[in-house]
Amino acid sequence: MRLIALIGLLSFLFLASPVEAAFTVTGPTETAIDWAGAGAVTCNLPASVAAGDLLLVAINGDGAINGPDAYAWPGSWVDLVDTDQGTVVMGIGYLIASGGETTVAVTINSGTADQLVCHAYRIQGWHGTTVPEANSQTAAAIETPDGGASLNPANWDVESTLWFVFLGLNGAATIDAYPANYTANGVYEPCNPQTSCGIASSYREVSAASEDPGTWDLSSATNATVAAVVAVRPSAQSQAPRSMHQYRLRR
Repeated sequence: MRLIALIGLLSFLFLASPVEAAFTVTGPTETAIDWAGAGAVTCNLPASVAAGDLLLVAINGDGAINGPDAYAWPGSWVDLVDTDQGTVVMGIGYLIASGGETTVAVTINSGTADQLVCHAYRIQGWHGTTVPEANSQTAAAIETPDGGASLNPANWDVESTLWFVFLGLNGAATIDAYPANYTANGVYEPCNPQTSCGIASSYREVSAASEDPGTWDLSSATNATVAAVVAVRPSAQSQAPRSMHQYRLRR
């Protein structure tokens, strides 16, 4: 009877509870670019990219980059976000890596010489087949732009999702505060010169069906912003209940 009771207790504690996801996030690798007005721009990627890694790159350009559809991603890269607010254009693309990638060359479809900046992440522990989802929104001159439109991924529900927030801004403003719960991993990178534009990003892992980040707090009212939210699904293995054969029962 004691053995049966012990088996029942273990079933309650372990079989009904999913294992927490274990993402490994590397980055962002930051690249400031002075574009001559023709051809592609190169964003550096994090080191040691392995086959199956998810690469996530955000690029933000100043007002001389013409949107929408400003950016063309090469090869198997997928365009996730391409949003224009007049004086700022932000794009986000992703790739399931083959291994060994070090850079990505993004073509500017239209515009004249200007500045851009990239943030690049390498993500391990993701689902492997369910691709990221995103939502974005724009704002005119404001010191506290919204963190991005609410995102409820269509292809999964409550899981230990990895949520990213990105902000592309125009002008000399810097980041005073990130959206609530995104402070720990926040990184800001200005264009060169800093007075032209910049990009900021952060991420967190939380078990939720949707995300609606709070506001950013800027050092001053910038000319315009583009905010985006990206969701990355955790690996199927990390969400699977544990089976009883993983445990040894001792009398």
